[in-house]
Amino acid sequence: MPRTVNPSDFQSKRKEVPDNEYARTIPCNTVNLSAPFHWLALGLHDFVRMPLISAFYGICF
Repeated sequence: MPRTVNPSDFQSKRKEVPDNEYARTIPCNTVNLSAPFHWLALGLHDFVRMPLISAFYGICF
């Protein structure tokens, strides 16, 4: 017969971990809202300069 789970069963097993034992957080760079459009413009510029290489890379990946 299945056993019902009581929340107190888990609270007694919960282990308190101090903050210094957590994984180290690495700060990340902030990105402007317009940055993806800049990246697309750079990609279009690459495609215009080298269309065959860009198309080959786009087909492969």
